[in-house]
Amino acid sequence: MTTTISKIGKYNFTAEAVHCDIKQNLFISTLCHHILRAADLHSTERNFGMNYLKTLNKTWVLSRFALEIFQMPKAYDNFSIETWVENVMKNFTARNFAILNQAEQTLGFCRSIWSMIDTETRHPIDLFSVHNGEIVNYITPEKDCPIAGFSNWKTNSNTKCTKQIQILYSDCDSNGHLNSVKYIDHVLDLWDLDFHKTFHVCRMEIAYQAECYFGDTLLIYSTEIPTENANTKEFRIQICKLLASENTEIEVSKLKVCFIKQ
Repeated sequence: MTTTISKIGKYNFTAEAVHCDIKQNLFISTLCHHILRAADLHSTERNFGMNYLKTLNKTWVLSRFALEIFQMPKAYDNFSIETWVENVMKNFTARNFAILNQAEQTLGFCRSIWSMIDTETRHPIDLFSVHNGEIVNYITPEKDCPIAGFSNWKTNSNTKCTKQIQILYSDCDSNGHLNSVKYIDHVLDLWDLDFHKTFHVCRMEIAYQAECYFGDTLLIYSTEIPTENANTKEFRIQICKLLASENTEIEVSKLKVCFIKQ
């Protein structure tokens, strides 16, 4: 008997107290870790997950990420994350998420864009070449993700460096690259505890542009964008890698972070 697997995956998590901030809210970076975990579980169950791709010298790479959060899970809260594939193109796939509390009320939504690359050449792979393109069987365009798509914005070249960091052991993933979630931790550390007690993230967008490795030096530039509402703040962040041998910098990612006063 053949079992038909659902197009939409749903996975349960708990906001452990050790992963919560001063307000007893789950850290944004931990929530994003759970979101990426849900993506991995969903793809693995449908035979295009990381472990299988490793046997083909291929892997998934996160390209764009947009999160809108209405309410963060609190310490010890149980919550779930739904995920589904919105669309598949030759070199990219769009995957969406919904974060739900135990009463099935929506806490937030997330959009993401992924590419598949060859782990040796680092070049993009045709997604339809894996399992004869069976990924298209899981496309779910009818499932709604009612948040804005990805926006384009320019960084301010006149901004002074706000923070300089070196990528250390705890920043790296299993490939030796700067973990996607660690960008979020380093950026949110730009603001002090009093700021975070007053404001919380309501939307965050990240564009990943180049890989970073252990030992790299990163320069973080932050610009505040004026808003019409005194209860909101918006910042645009540029992260550059310092190429010491060439005495120059290259942009490796950029973020747009919006806060709202609590």
